Amino acid sequence: MSDTTSNYRRDIWMWLFLNEYRDAKFHCVGCGGISMRQMVARHLQENPGHKKDILARRDWFMVPEGELAWITDEKRQYEWLFERLQRMTGENLAPNFPNLQGRNLLIAMLDIWDSPLKEKIVDIKGIKEHWIYHKNGDIKFKWFADASEGERRCRFASDWLQKNDRYLARSMGVFENYAELLICFDKKNLNSAELKLLLMNIRRSWNRQSSRERQVGKKQYNFVLSNKVVECLDKLAEDHALRRAQVLELLIKKEFENGAYLAGWEKRFE
Repeated sequence: MSDTTSNYRRDIWMWLFLNEYRDAKFHCVGCGGISMRQMVARHLQENPGHKKDILARRDWFMVPEGELAWITDEKRQYEWLFERLQRMTGENLAPNFPNLQGRNLLIAMLDIWDSPLKEKIVDIKGIKEHWIYHKNGDIKFKWFADASEGERRCRFASDWLQKNDRYLARSMGVFENYAELLICFDKKNLNSAELKLLLMNIRRSWNRQSSRERQVGKKQYNFVLSNKVVECLDKLAEDHALRRAQVLELLIKKEFENGAYLAGWEKRFE
């Protein structure tokens, strides 16, 4: 062929085209592997009539690279796209070609899809818009992306599902960080109301557990205070941005350490 430069995407398409539409009978491990170009070159030497055929058909099958730039090697995007591209194209390459993986597999599914080019581009633009819309929905999971407690919250959510909704947990799988959480929730297309209720229950359980953890080593007491003392307590709490219990705890600790006021308090009232 006149174009002798190496182009991995084009080589994959040629391999698939010759194998699927020109009965090349290549071994499946060659697609995406180091032997792929040799297989294609050998076939074209033995079948020179296929050279012009490939040049003509390539423009029919392969959309411009710019239409595919949004597809990355991100694991989450791959898993979200693979199922949808499989339904859209009718292509199921993954089980058959072990050396064709990740983004290269997704692009190959689109390249070998026998659909008019204009329609193919329209469909690709449509699924791109769907992906962007889907990603914008990640705002619902912002609580799990917290810089300091995010991973703990994600693991808590996974454990909570195992204990409280085993059916949902089985279909989603286990996750330990934010990226895995998003992938697992992608697998289960919950409607807005279901998702909102589920996330609310997880956060409520987290808050209850956090509250119990904060109370370790503490005990609740009830005191009767005069209205005047309550006003003073509220004023101290407001001035120092503290809770009532925090004000009392700090004052008691300080007095215990220094003994500045209570020592000999009886004499002050004599």
